[in-house]
Amino acid sequence: MTTIVLTGGNQRTATAIAIQAGIGDARGDLLPDDRLRIITELVASGGPVAMVGDGVDDAPRLPKQIWGSQWEQPEPTQRSRRPPSR
Repeated sequence: MTTIVLTGGNQRTATAIAIQAGIGDARGDLLPDDRLRIITELVASGGPVAMVGDGVDDAPRLPKQIWGSQWEQPEPTQRSRRPPSR
C-alpha cells in the first residue's frame, strides 16, 4: 500500500504533515482538479484507492471506484464537571 498526501495547502505544510505521519510522498498547492486528476490516474493504475479528507471540494467529483471517508466536524463538547465533594 502506498500513501500519498494530496492537499490544497502549501507544499511546506504538506511535507511537514507527511514527515510526522511517516508518509514519503507529499504534494501540496493542488487545486481540486489536480487532486482529481492524480486520484483518477491512481485508479487507472489498477490498485485500490481510498481517500480520507473533509470532502468539501473533492468528494462530489471523485470516481466511483474510490472508497472515501469524510472527516466531520467534531461535535461541540461539554466540559465535564467534578461532582461536588462530600
